[in-house]
Amino acid sequence: MFEAVRNNRIVVQSILGLIVLTFAFFGVESYLGQGGTEQPVAEVAGQPISRAEFENELRKQQDRMRASLGGEVDLETLNAPAVREQVLESLINRRLLAHFAQDQHLAVPDRQLQDTIANLPAFQDNGRFSMARYEQMLASQGMSQAGFEAQMRQDLAFQQTISAVGGGGLASETSTRQLLGLQLEERKVRVARLKAESYSKGVSIADDRVAAYYEANKARFEQAARVKAEYVILSREGLTDQVSVDPEKVRQWYDGHQGSYGNPEERAARHILIQLAADASEEDVAAAKAKAEAILARLREDGGKNFGEIAKAESQDPGSAGNGGDLGSFSRGMMVKPFEDAVFALKEGEISEPIRTDFGLHIIQLTSIKPASVKSFDEVRGQIEAELKGQAAARKFAELAEAFSNVVYEQPDSLKPAAEQFKLEIHTTDWISRGAAAPAPFDQKRLLEAVFSSDVLENHHNTEAIDLGDARLIAARVLSHEPAKLRPLAEVRDSIVATLTLEQAGKAAVSAGEAALEGLRKGQGASIDFGAAQSVRRAGASLSGPELRAIFSAPADKLPAYAGASTPDGGYAIFEVVEVKRETIAKDDPRVSALRRQYEQLIGERDLSVFLKALRKTYGVEVHNAPLQQS
Repeated sequence: MFEAVRNNRIVVQSILGLIVLTFAFFGVESYLGQGGTEQPVAEVAGQPISRAEFENELRKQQDRMRASLGGEVDLETLNAPAVREQVLESLINRRLLAHFAQDQHLAVPDRQLQDTIANLPAFQDNGRFSMARYEQMLASQGMSQAGFEAQMRQDLAFQQTISAVGGGGLASETSTRQLLGLQLEERKVRVARLKAESYSKGVSIADDRVAAYYEANKARFEQAARVKAEYVILSREGLTDQVSVDPEKVRQWYDGHQGSYGNPEERAARHILIQLAADASEEDVAAAKAKAEAILARLREDGGKNFGEIAKAESQDPGSAGNGGDLGSFSRGMMVKPFEDAVFALKEGEISEPIRTDFGLHIIQLTSIKPASVKSFDEVRGQIEAELKGQAAARKFAELAEAFSNVVYEQPDSLKPAAEQFKLEIHTTDWISRGAAAPAPFDQKRLLEAVFSSDVLENHHNTEAIDLGDARLIAARVLSHEPAKLRPLAEVRDSIVATLTLEQAGKAAVSAGEAALEGLRKGQGASIDFGAAQSVRRAGASLSGPELRAIFSAPADKLPAYAGASTPDGGYAIFEVVEVKRETIAKDDPRVSALRRQYEQLIGERDLSVFLKALRKTYGVEVHNAPLQQS
């Protein structure tokens, strides 16, 4: 594996042209040489991954989880061992790849670095790279141009290694077609469900079983410690109301950045698509081109007036064919490049030659052009004022952050001095439990742990100023505290009885279901109340994994066939398979090539995993479990 990468360094570096940076702007980290005096969470090649680095990456991952789940994520989920292990593995893998890239001297050409930076939207005005904006953005983040470019160069070298190792997976045509056939197979089944609740009548739970369950599961019946707290937040956003902007500065900013407040040129077009796989054979390409040329000839007979009707009849784009091929308006950067280049080279009403993209062959007609425009000063005055106030607030936050931290520490018995000095509101909370879902901002682990620390609880001191991210500092103090306690058996007895009853009833349901299934398979005509037939595929079904496996493992050569499985609710399901449909896959079915790409990506991920395991042996990885545990 190592030798393959060494021998293909030219290929590796050419891959850079295809790289899309996966890190958010200014999220690039320096992978080597980080550390501190505290015990690291891990060491790679003898170099530490600090606890601070780990906690920072964990917070980012937790923020991503909140964003993807709409913010409704409890603290236990965010701090689950699996999440923490995933974050640590990610940090270790980055460090391993960075070491390898450094040792192999994988160089990033200056021109490639320049092109990558120039294409980052954060550095562009009206779609073009702006040196002034580049310098301003770096300065606002406290970064030097040389430092940022060094980090970017390192990140590109890191990614080229991933692309070289994980981008070469190959899947055969035969195996891909077999996999697609399995995905498309459809079975009609009738289902009979034996609910656990139906077998609960007559179930009796003895007192000694209840007591034994209580003793064995006391952790389930603990009421966590809880507090009521008050807190103050110093934030960049909150300071916005405390800063003002000189109107002349607003005008100067507009005059120097007009390109940022313009609307780019937009073009409206419609197209006719002839689907063609990216890896289509020469025969398929020739057939598609012949069809496209025939359509183009029909269009040119009347100057494209019948474009919409022909698109409805001939286009193989399901998203636009019904609308006469209309794609609406779009600016540069919104379509694949060959398509975009063709559209922006056309005159209004003009029809293109067939254009090849990964989707197939396109015949395009440009229907209208909306020229680029620049918004007037009055239109963007409010926006500029807000931007400049935000910058001023950021500077003020940086100036006040240390003073805020000092005040809450030096006057630990009250938050009032900090609130008065920095013009902050003191907020109060309802009960907050340790280890349970907490409302923001106490869903942040460091803050929640701080309010339950002995100094805060026993000495009634303020917490230290804690960084919440996004230019926010918080300090809190406890108003009321209730220690953790075990709820008495009498209080939870009914819930234990219900749990044990359902468990015992579930066993009875499974036994009855398995006996009925055996009778059906022997043709003994067991009396089963099956529901209406429903169609099921492996993908997209609402059934559990065991249920799907049972349905698709039933023999298809003799129908009806029967299968059964335990259900997630503790019951049992019996399936009667009454029909099996297998779809015929055409030679040029575009789904084959799409699935093949996915299949090859999985193979590439497997190859990358093998490569990373080899790097672990080469460089050495030591993980310190203690710092990874939740405090």
